[in-house]
Amino acid sequence: MAKLLTEAPLNFLLEQLVLKSTKNLVLVSLYLKINPRLCELISDKAKSGVPVTVVYGKTELERDSFR
Repeated sequence: MAKLLTEAPLNFLLEQLVLKSTKNLVLVSLYLKINPRLCELISDKAKSGVPVTVVYGKTELERDSFR
């Protein structure tokens, strides 16, 4: 059965994934909107020597793009 994750549980799971990665970290998403905390964790992981790859299709649309 499929499980729908809302923003808070998803952010928690992503943070845990980043923190526990030791050999390499690959994040794949259609849309990319990374909160400041997750961005900091990903940056710290890269600085620690773990190869980090982020693959995404689109960034979130800004409100002004609807005008």
